[in-house]
This record gives sequence, C-alpha cells and structure tokens, in this order.
Amino acid sequence: EVRVLALAHVASHPDTRGHGLGLQVVGAAMKRVDDDPTIAASLFQTGVPKFYTSKLGAVEISHGVVNSTGEGSDEKRRKGFWDPHVMLYPASAAGAWPKGAIDLMGPGY
Repeated sequence: EVRVLALAHVASHPDTRGHGLGLQVVGAAMKRVDDDPTIAASLFQTGVPKFYTSKLGAVEISHGVVNSTGEGSDEKRRKGFWDPHVMLYPASAAGAWPKGAIDLMGPGY
C-alpha cells in the first residue's frame, strides 16, 4: 500500500478564471504532499492535464486505475477513474511509482 493524497472536483466559475484562484487552491492541497513525508504523492484524474503539468509540476502516468472493492455511488466510481488523464504529483514520484494497475481500494474520486 502507498498513501496518497486525493484531489477531486476542482473547478472555478468562468468569470473568475485567469486570476490564479485554481492554482492557489490546488497548490495548497499539494503543499500537504510536500510537507508530509507519510504521503507519497497526489494521485488524481483530469480532463485538463496541461494546467497540472505546466503550473504545478505534476506528470501524466499511463497506469490503469481500478477499484477492487466494487463500492461507489455510481458505475464510474465503482470502476475507478474515468477521466482520460491520470496524474501524479510531484513528477519526481513517478520514477519510484510501482508498475501495473493502481487499485484505489475504494470508489473513484
């Protein structure tokens, strides 16, 4: 098992975009990874990977993501991740990341 930080449902109103609010919110969450040695990385899914790679130093990984428990409020959460891009922060964590599918051991987020 590897302890990771979950990141989910980050959004901003279209009228407030471009002011750095999303970066502040996500940056504060990622600071927990930087500050807590018991958290190996942040693992999350997104439809907009460029934001996370260019502004935060995350990297896209090609691992499949599953949920072996079958728990979740709907089919997509019971299966694992559903967005097209699986991301890992910090990018430096990718080198030590285990090979093969990632089992969330619970519903997707």
